[in-house]
Amino acid sequence: MIDITSYIYSLKLKWIKKCILNDSSKCFKLMSVLFDVNKMLNFGKKFCEIICQKMSNTFWKDVINAYMLYIDRFCIDNVNQFMHMPLFYNHNFVNGNYVFIHTLYNKGFRCVKDVFDANGNLYSLLEIEKIHHKWLLQYENVSINWKNVYSCVFKCTKDSYIQWLQLRVLHRILPTNSLLYKMKVVENDNCSFCECCKETLLHLFWDCNKIQPVLQDMLQKLNTNDSSIVINSMYVLLGSGNNKFKFDILLLEYKKFIFLCKRKKCVPTVIGFRNSLQLAWNIF
Repeated sequence: MIDITSYIYSLKLKWIKKCILNDSSKCFKLMSVLFDVNKMLNFGKKFCEIICQKMSNTFWKDVINAYMLYIDRFCIDNVNQFMHMPLFYNHNFVNGNYVFIHTLYNKGFRCVKDVFDANGNLYSLLEIEKIHHKWLLQYENVSINWKNVYSCVFKCTKDSYIQWLQLRVLHRILPTNSLLYKMKVVENDNCSFCECCKETLLHLFWDCNKIQPVLQDMLQKLNTNDSSIVINSMYVLLGSGNNKFKFDILLLEYKKFIFLCKRKKCVPTVIGFRNSLQLAWNIF
């Protein structure tokens, strides 16, 4: 027998799904006027409760209540699900209150897993600050808008794999062979493609001679669209940091393609990259 109440709640939840899948729709724009959609999806139930308290629109209040019911019914059965729980405004962490640290949010921390390093150890506040320091040592005399850098990936795409990958790049914990060798996971730190140089983030996404055909093809496309943009390694690794999302999404898809090729142990090709873009943009 059909549960009518559950069916009604599912219909209300479809409004959220509809808006997520098409963020250029009138529906999404209306939602964005009423409340911050991205924060609602990245935060826990407590944030939804705050929205409802301020909400006067009965229809959208019902939609958010249906979303909160969905959150309540979602059971955490294993460590992996726990690690992907929202870090902030999570009703499971503090009874009757919520946790929100603005500094961490601006640095891209969204889920529980984001506060752990590649070895599974909890970050200290000093280690979080050192992440920025290492980037500044690599790119001296350059002003970096960290707030835009960290928020860019969430504004550009809803692909959770790309979001995961880019945050790992920004936190400098993406499992390159250089990092895996330090963790004694692999026998050497040689590049997966050229096999002769140390595989760092910079080498994997910018310096390696095996990725150059793909990189140059992408750079040519970017320069064709806007010749005023100077693309360098910092731009590729960190993003533009200035809200040029149409270029950032291409860079994100490029990093995803290169990293997947590394994991599959196959050399990236221009045709493969173009096919990957076509598949991604047809889906999303």
